[in-house]
Amino acid sequence: MLKRENEAELLSNHLAGYLGALFGVEFGLYLSSEACFSGMEIAVIEEQFSPEESKVANLLKVIDLELSAERFDNARKYCLLLFSLLEDVSQNKKAGKYLCRRPHRLSVLYRTLMQLGDFLFDHGLPKEALIFYRELLKDNPLDPLLIKKSGRACYTMGPSYLNEAELLYRQALKQNPKDLDIYESLGRIMENFPEREKEVFLLYRDALRYCLTDMDKIRFYLRLLILEPDDSQLLLRLGRLYRRMGMFIEARKYLEDAFRLDKDFWTALDLSYIYYLLNDLVRAEETLNLSLLEDSPDAAHSRIFFLGLIKESSEQWSQAEKYYRIVTPDHSLFWKAQIGLARVLLHQGKFIEAEELSAGIPAQQRISFRSDFMKLCELMDDSTEERYRGGKWRECICLTDSQYELRKDIGRRSMGESFWRKYEAVEAGWNVSGGQIILARERASGKKVVIKQISKDLLSDPLVVRRILGLLRTVRAMSNPGIAALFEDCYYDDCFFYAMEYMSGGNLTELISSRAPLTVTRAAGIVLQITAALDYIYREKGAMLYGALKPENILFSDHDAVKISDIDLLWALEGNAVYSSSVLQMRRSFLENYLYAAPERFNRRGFLSGRMNAQSRNSTLEMSLQGVDHRADLYSLGLIFFELVTGILPFRERSLRAVVSFHRSGKMTSPRLFNPAVPPDLEEIILKLMHIDPHQRYYVPAEVKVAIEKARIL
Repeated sequence: MLKRENEAELLSNHLAGYLGALFGVEFGLYLSSEACFSGMEIAVIEEQFSPEESKVANLLKVIDLELSAERFDNARKYCLLLFSLLEDVSQNKKAGKYLCRRPHRLSVLYRTLMQLGDFLFDHGLPKEALIFYRELLKDNPLDPLLIKKSGRACYTMGPSYLNEAELLYRQALKQNPKDLDIYESLGRIMENFPEREKEVFLLYRDALRYCLTDMDKIRFYLRLLILEPDDSQLLLRLGRLYRRMGMFIEARKYLEDAFRLDKDFWTALDLSYIYYLLNDLVRAEETLNLSLLEDSPDAAHSRIFFLGLIKESSEQWSQAEKYYRIVTPDHSLFWKAQIGLARVLLHQGKFIEAEELSAGIPAQQRISFRSDFMKLCELMDDSTEERYRGGKWRECICLTDSQYELRKDIGRRSMGESFWRKYEAVEAGWNVSGGQIILARERASGKKVVIKQISKDLLSDPLVVRRILGLLRTVRAMSNPGIAALFEDCYYDDCFFYAMEYMSGGNLTELISSRAPLTVTRAAGIVLQITAALDYIYREKGAMLYGALKPENILFSDHDAVKISDIDLLWALEGNAVYSSSVLQMRRSFLENYLYAAPERFNRRGFLSGRMNAQSRNSTLEMSLQGVDHRADLYSLGLIFFELVTGILPFRERSLRAVVSFHRSGKMTSPRLFNPAVPPDLEEIILKLMHIDPHQRYYVPAEVKVAIEKARIL
């Protein structure tokens, strides 16, 4: 097939990997833009086509021409003809020369036809795309992905299709009541009917029950705010959520709007606190004075406490002391005021009194107000005279928190509160193992970045936070075009964020779900770029285990440049490269990590032969002790390679039980069973990468590159 400009926009190129799996490697390369043949070579290839292959190739030529000429009605007719032809081929055991096993053949056909619909939808033809989705739904009526795609197509087609779109999304929601994307899509459909505003409001409120992160809650509160823009309570909740995450600038905006609508004292208190955190002390005090003070002791003492905070930040020590001393023991902020009073006494040079006051704060209160107490302890470290060092207060610290020094070190290494002054969150992206991705940008330059928030429930141990910081520092020091850059990190009020380079081309998970099986040339090209990054890590970092190689961590630029990203968060949590049975039970949410992990990472003892061989190669200490080294990354690479050329993993299902069972069996699954278009040389490379014994794999990433180049598949 002669190639034209905008190859990526041709349907033939879009379906090359799928049809290559059905008809053979030559047919896939014939359709693909990755391989360029001369006119004579094309003629020879076409002569070897079976009748079915010739029909498919000719139909694709015609469809590409009709689409490029914007004759969409004709394109739709020919696409339907292609649909029927491919269904006939799937039923004919003798059709084609390289047809794979029937169960997988049907799976490839299903994904081919779905991609045909997706291609039409992406080119502004939702009505034509819906035809294919409906055809597939006949045989797969409960497929949630198909239902959502059909609903999306209906929604795009205009008002007359909104009812059908709603029915489809409600069907999808019934299958997965926790899918937040469905709630948002369904709400957007219903927003087109003003009389259903109350129903939409209740739908978004219902979605809040399934929000696992503050960013997801913010997402739906913002939707609610569109419906009720003057609801002061919604504005107040948004402000508090942003403040809890350390996003003070966003919190200020919503709290100011809430205070404008309702000068309630407690709203004023929240807004005043934000001004205090942003060091706008004049406005903080003015806001307290402007509020309608409630006639209650609780409100009065809360106001007095915040005035103490403001005076302390203004270095008006005597006034701050006066306010802190007024707060009575029966008030919820009493112990926080006592911690503040101790800080003020230190600044006034009253070291003995400050020390005695600190020692008298109960252990439970030190834990409840840990960040405030930590600031007091650090202040004592910096300001207490030498003769008071090692006194009562330090004994109290050790009894209360044996990891004080570790927490102090974490605070000094992290960017802290200033992180969100540099970055601005744009929207919640998607949930990943151990956290959530947030799309953001730099406030000053507008440059896009990706921010990962680590789940709070993983951060209770400061040693874990310290290991995360260490991994981030290690990756940050790497300078290679194949490794995504890591920027600043933030540890604030038990929340942890870190910023990463934004890659606009998506990740490998999306590519696999939408395009795999890929042509062998495209798959090998991706693997070569990953190999180059792994080779850099091996050479520069002394055979260090990267440990986080999985499709969601492999990113693309607009021009298909590949970068690996992120860190091995599971190692940071456990401090061990091997997954014990207790880890597998406790960390079930890290399924994506387990699916692509090497067998030796599931064995407490490691592999003895691998350990002995590693020691003979001047391995790292961790490798020799645990039997896990950089070759575990090569196994992960082999699994990814397998998935790229077949569209599936070599397990029966994507579950922890399936992957552990696969490793225990020790069986080698040939990719050619699922895609006969995979050349034998490439199959040999994949199987060697996936060998159960580490020292039977390639030893260094550079060997993989040499093997792929010798296979002559590019």
